[in-house]
Amino acid sequence: MTDFISLLAIYYACDEAATQMLLPKDEAMHCAKIYKTVKLQFLSSDDLHSYQTGDTAQKATIMQLAYLRFKEWETQNGPQVRDLRQSSADLLWQG
Repeated sequence: MTDFISLLAIYYACDEAATQMLLPKDEAMHCAKIYKTVKLQFLSSDDLHSYQTGDTAQKATIMQLAYLRFKEWETQNGPQVRDLRQSSADLLWQG
């Protein structure tokens, strides 16, 4: 779970940074990879296998499912998500 929370913290920092400025291409690509990795955490092993072996349309459908599950998880864990978002933003803008 700690790895997942660390991954989320990075994602939320990316999200915060992207709302404040245009990210350089390399940072935007890194953030996109982090976001994809976060969403993949919400797939079952069967879904993940289908994602890995599917065509482009199947992958898009599966990633949409992952997105919806992620957003549902955020809703169910609202206070913790708000705290993590705030901590990530605070760390991002320190210094």
